[in-house]
Amino acid sequence: MTKPTFLIAAPKSNSGKTLITLGLIKAISDQGYCVQPFKCGPDYIDPMHHTAIAGRSSYNLDLWMSSESHVKSIFHSQMKDAGVGVVEGVMGLFDGARKDEGSSAAIARLLDVPVVLVVDASSVAYSVAPLLYGFKHFDRGIRLAGVIFNKVAGDSHYQFLKEAAEDSGVKALGYVPRDKALAIDDRHLGLHMPGEGKEAEIVKKAADLIKEHVLVPALLEAAGGVPGENTKHPDSSGFCHSERSEESLCQQSSLPQSVRNNKCGDFGEASFESQNLKIAIASDKAFNFTYQANLDCLKALGTLEYFSPISDKNLPDADLIWLPGGYPELFAGELSKNRLMLSAIRKFAESGKAIVAECGGMMYLGKEIILKDGSSFPMAGVFDFSTSFKDMKLHLGYREVSGEPFSLRGHEFHYSELLNACTTPEYVVKSARGKQIEMPVFRHKGVWASYMHLYLGEPGRMKRFLKLVLGD
Repeated sequence: MTKPTFLIAAPKSNSGKTLITLGLIKAISDQGYCVQPFKCGPDYIDPMHHTAIAGRSSYNLDLWMSSESHVKSIFHSQMKDAGVGVVEGVMGLFDGARKDEGSSAAIARLLDVPVVLVVDASSVAYSVAPLLYGFKHFDRGIRLAGVIFNKVAGDSHYQFLKEAAEDSGVKALGYVPRDKALAIDDRHLGLHMPGEGKEAEIVKKAADLIKEHVLVPALLEAAGGVPGENTKHPDSSGFCHSERSEESLCQQSSLPQSVRNNKCGDFGEASFESQNLKIAIASDKAFNFTYQANLDCLKALGTLEYFSPISDKNLPDADLIWLPGGYPELFAGELSKNRLMLSAIRKFAESGKAIVAECGGMMYLGKEIILKDGSSFPMAGVFDFSTSFKDMKLHLGYREVSGEPFSLRGHEFHYSELLNACTTPEYVVKSARGKQIEMPVFRHKGVWASYMHLYLGEPGRMKRFLKLVLGD
């Protein structure tokens, strides 16, 4: 039986994709079905919201950071015990690294998933007809299942929009009314974290409006049919907890060669003596930007133990510390006050043990964090650079790092600047278009640190990288 799956896309960013995606996940989950969420592209905050609502880990589907075979394998593996698949797109439907390469449209074509377009109708009526006609006919490889209109003034406004959709040959699936209560606050790197502010109330409100104004059964039918009864929640928790989330491609013993292939370099199944690494991962309100596929691969190589650089006084017993990105600048005072943890991190680094630090984790290893108002807070001091937010400037985009025996791919997204940074010149960093970028990579004994959020979710990638960092 085909499981209904659809990709939420839009003509442009800020159309309401995320809120409508979250509302649909909740509305469908409230019917008792197991919803498996996915996110196109490199974003790590939206998947956290998906996971909080669906009760299943949301996975990134990214055709620049990983191979087509990996994206297909992640998708099919996680859908095996789900009832409905919901994929949130990125930017506009056809916006990619080069033209539409790696775009939401490319994901939809690869996975043969129908697209539901979200159109911001706050200042338009019948004029959406040529827009919809263009999106329907521009690429015959895209199956446009229908359109949901966002920020609609009411039923009268919707009738104009519905007629426009009908005349363009696109099915109108309903609308979400304009409502100030649906405004979600964000900060400089995106949405607030799940559990902060009123996000849960807002998503519930969105889900209620979707149940009232969107033809959810028609949407599911257009996306592959009504889910089977065996895909409903197995308990009364309101969540469908996936056993598959604990089993990534990294843990599957019989993988086809096509899954192992990687366009970013040779990441074959390199030998790795220890399958029992003790890995300590920073996880609290300051550090929480991680890719689920990375965590799956780390779990396949050993035991994971989480700790808080804010509140814990001691490090777990570990062979490797992983410091992910996050918002250390928002909690710089609390991080700085925990001198015992800063000292423990510094001693761990000086002992020659391995540390991987991404973006915010890298900032934590520096000398200090300087906030926008000029106040400064001492950090671990593994490196001599300082991180400053006084002159905030956006740094955003895919990155490929060369300089190791193999290349690494990931994503850079921050507003801070480094002061007194001594870079490692043997590393060359390029954008998705091949342009050389200034993004330093820092090495000190067993420490590997940079602004880049690494994607190492493919079989062999994480293993190969850790061999490098651990010096095995």
